[in-house]
Amino acid sequence: MAFEIFCQDWSLPVSGYQGYARELRRISRIAPDMKYPRSLMSVSACLGAPEPDNPQHRLKVRDSRTVLLTNSIHDPASGYKWATDVAKQLGSNAVLHTYEGWGHGTYSSSPCAQEAIDAYLISLKIPWLDASCPAVEPVG
Repeated sequence: MAFEIFCQDWSLPVSGYQGYARELRRISRIAPDMKYPRSLMSVSACLGAPEPDNPQHRLKVRDSRTVLLTNSIHDPASGYKWATDVAKQLGSNAVLHTYEGWGHGTYSSSPCAQEAIDAYLISLKIPWLDASCPAVEPVG
């Protein structure tokens, strides 16, 4: 059920096996160490799904509190460019807080990121524009 919902939210650029195989070849050429990225898994799960009835579109936000967006620069599932694009679309309604390391999800990536997110969730304290946290070495 989760993929049926996901597939309705995204207008994916691959419509059949030929396009999917072309993407696999392209990825192996430009990122040989990344054998099967999550984003491609989503494409394969949606092959043959009905066309979305609520496809991607530019955001329309009016009279919103400032939204905190967080993303790591090297996120294997949600590219950093996606986060910067959303921040641009939201304009003054959003602030993007960046974790300068890798991983999907930023809350547990470093004490710095966790503090910024906690401050927003607890007291709606907005980080300054272009705020970021340096990458840290994984423990263990």
